[in-house]
Amino acid sequence: MDYVFFAFSSLCVSFSFLLAFKLADRRDRPLHVLFLILSAAAGFGYYYLEKTFFAKDILLYYLGNSLPQIILLVLLGLFIWKSKAS
Repeated sequence: MDYVFFAFSSLCVSFSFLLAFKLADRRDRPLHVLFLILSAAAGFGYYYLEKTFFAKDILLYYLGNSLPQIILLVLLGLFIWKSKAS
């Protein structure tokens, strides 16, 4: 069951990277393939980090699984707010 939480948190990290790249771009254009590859690499790296490092300590386990979801919610709120403002 832990691997499902780890995978969801890694997916949140990947989407957070994509939203951060989209928010950093001043023009309204599609993202480059490089940004997609970087976000996938960040997701895989975070999954490996959780599986090897965060799973050993209970505090890191809960922080590692909750922080990416909170960051994704904040970035999603900023993205919606920015799209409504323009």
